[in-house]
Amino acid sequence: MAQKLAAGDWVLVPRTRLILDDTGQPIDPQLAISDQRVQAESVFYRTRVVEVKTVPGPKGPLRTGSISVNGFDGSIVTLHARDAQRHCAGKVGIIIVDDGAARLNPSGGMLVYLKDAYLNYLNLLFSNESVVVLAASNPAALAAQWKIHGADIGFVSIVSHGAAGGEGLVFSGGEVISGSDLVNDILIPLGDPKFFVSSACNSGQEAFAGPFSSARMLCSGFIGPEEPIHSAIACQFTSTFFTYRLLAGLGAQESWTRSSTSLPKCNRFKYWKKGQPVPYSN
Repeated sequence: MAQKLAAGDWVLVPRTRLILDDTGQPIDPQLAISDQRVQAESVFYRTRVVEVKTVPGPKGPLRTGSISVNGFDGSIVTLHARDAQRHCAGKVGIIIVDDGAARLNPSGGMLVYLKDAYLNYLNLLFSNESVVVLAASNPAALAAQWKIHGADIGFVSIVSHGAAGGEGLVFSGGEVISGSDLVNDILIPLGDPKFFVSSACNSGQEAFAGPFSSARMLCSGFIGPEEPIHSAIACQFTSTFFTYRLLAGLGAQESWTRSSTSLPKCNRFKYWKKGQPVPYSN
C-alpha cells in the first residue's frame, strides 16, 4: 500500500471506506457493501488526496499516517494511508505458471480452471482492463511479461503447482524456481510493493515464503498454503481474501484471519511479511 503520499495525488480507495453515517462518520465497511454507490464497475474509487498527516516512523523519520480524500457527494473522508493506493497500481495480476499439464490435458488442466475461476471472480470486482493475466511456461517468459505489466499491479494471485518442501514453483518440464530466484531474477521491483496471494502447494513454507517476502521493494506481504491444498479450497480462500481486502476494505491481516477461519481446516494458509510469519490469532 502507498506510504508516501502528498496533497493532490490521485489514489484508489475501496468504495466501502467512503460510505458515511448521518453524523459524517465512516460506517462499518462490511455493512457498506449493500450501499448502491458500492455496486459499481470497480470496487475502487479514484479520488484526490486533500491532506496528509505524518507520524514518526519506527526508526525515526516521519511517514504518512492518515490521509483525507474527497469522498462521495463532496464529503471529506479521513483514512489510514494503508487504505489507499496509488492510482497507477490499481490492477490485479494473475500469474499462471504452466507446468505443461494444461497442454497435455484436453480438458485444460486444473491450473487453467483455477485461473479462470479467479479471473471470473475478479471481473466482478473490477472492470476487465484492471485484471491482467501473465501466463508463462518458463521463467524468461514470466520475466518479460512482468517487465511490461508489473508497475501497474498492486495485488497478485499466483496460480501454480508447488514443489514439495516449499522449494519453489514448478514450470514446464519440471523446472523448479525458488522464492529467492523469483525475487532476484524474475519479478524485479517495479512501482510500489505488491501483495501476493499464492495457490501453489507448500509455497507458504519458510523455504519459499521467507526469502520471497523478504524482498521488501517487491513484496508488501505474501500468503500461501503451507501444505498440499485442494484447488477448491485455494479458490475459496483467495476469493474470500479479496472480498474482505478489496471489497470490504479490511486490512491484510484481518482479511487473512477471516478467510482462514472459513476453511474446513483453519490456518492452512500462512501470512508472511518481511521474511517472518505473521502470528495467527482468531
